[in-house]
Amino acid sequence: MYQGLREYFDFYNFDRPHQSLGYRTPEETYSNFSDTFPPPG
Repeated sequence: MYQGLREYFDFYNFDRPHQSLGYRTPEETYSNFSDTFPPPG
């Protein structure tokens, strides 16, 4: 069961385009997030 969930989450976050993200994947949308908002310090 865990393997199936893992595969689904990988698909959902890395392969499936999301309408709310402009038909990009979450990975595409947030991969540069740390460049945009560097950690404090």
